[in-house]
Amino acid sequence: MSSAVSPLRWFRKHSMFFMVVFGIGAMVIFGLGSVVGLLNPNEMNRASSEKEVVATWRGGDISRGQLQGLQRRHFQAHRFLQAVYTNAVKQKGGESFRPPVRVISPIRRDLDEAQFDEQIMNRFLLAE
Repeated sequence: MSSAVSPLRWFRKHSMFFMVVFGIGAMVIFGLGSVVGLLNPNEMNRASSEKEVVATWRGGDISRGQLQGLQRRHFQAHRFLQAVYTNAVKQKGGESFRPPVRVISPIRRDLDEAQFDEQIMNRFLLAE
């Protein structure tokens, strides 16, 4: 029997060196990655535009980022209510019925941004 030399012997012999290099590399990537991202001018503009106040009223104000969050939650709520209605129709044997609440209607996506924002704000203020 001949003793064959493993081709991975060199890697096993220097494994500690590779672990140190990869560990330092991971620390640099995860530690400095967010700093490099903040230095990106597009990222800074986006962050400042999200904090920009788009509406004020006697009770407070709302920023662009908060308004976008309201829009997201509006569509999530509408999809949820549509699923509830669909399940209710199925439970009634497929017989359609008029939902008892007509105020919760979707905001059309074909509106321009200003009209869309205005409708979201009107609903938010009504809820407040």
